Amino acid sequence: MDTVNVLGKDLRNVIKKEVDFLPGAWCEFFDDVTMLALEEAQLAKDNRNINTSLILVMDQISDWNFADELGNKLPVNIDSLKKLPMKLIKWLTEAETAIFTDVEDKKKVSPESSSQQ
Repeated sequence: MDTVNVLGKDLRNVIKKEVDFLPGAWCEFFDDVTMLALEEAQLAKDNRNINTSLILVMDQISDWNFADELGNKLPVNIDSLKKLPMKLIKWLTEAETAIFTDVEDKKKVSPESSSQQ
């Protein structure tokens, strides 16, 4: 029986976006979310935890060039997200929404989706 390793490789695509109001800043986003992130967000929601949204935001970020005041690159994690100004958090969530909308729109018009209907 042939097996295929589906956990050893992230199957999500990465899309890089420039932060329009912060010259030189960029963030790379995955074009999909994992079930683990959805489960963690649901658990946080059940506990009325503010981390609910941040878990989903964090799971969709592949990389960024955000740094602290000393120039040290911030790790992509909830603690770093909590330190960011709301303007940047808003940009991250809007960029992720735009990516998902674009991906879903492409699925609707792809030849594969129209041949399956």
